[in-house]
Amino acid sequence: MAIKTLLKTLENNPDGVTINPLTYQPEYIKRGFAVSLTDNAFSVVNKSTAKAIAADIKATARQLHLKKWYIGAWSDGKKYYIDLSIIVESKKIALELGKIFKQKAIFDFSTLQSIPVR
Repeated sequence: MAIKTLLKTLENNPDGVTINPLTYQPEYIKRGFAVSLTDNAFSVVNKSTAKAIAADIKATARQLHLKKWYIGAWSDGKKYYIDLSIIVESKKIALELGKIFKQKAIFDFSTLQSIPVR
């Protein structure tokens, strides 16, 4: 049932969504900056790949000893990007983490805009 919920959440939010990792439902964040700590791109997301993705992201969060984390997802129309994400209050720290984790951008929840990491 949970993986079906994850698939439905991804299907209903192709432009991007922050997902609660316990319920696989959208999490509506109003402020802060999302930073992905992983870099996962998939051509197809189905029940099998969604289950593997979720398990991998949860395992990574455990390895990093994260207490608060999310699944961040979006699609560019060709691929799906589904990653382990954290939210930080500071833009400066988010950009620094983005560099460390080799991300192209962070996401600003207050403006709903991506900010390039340089």
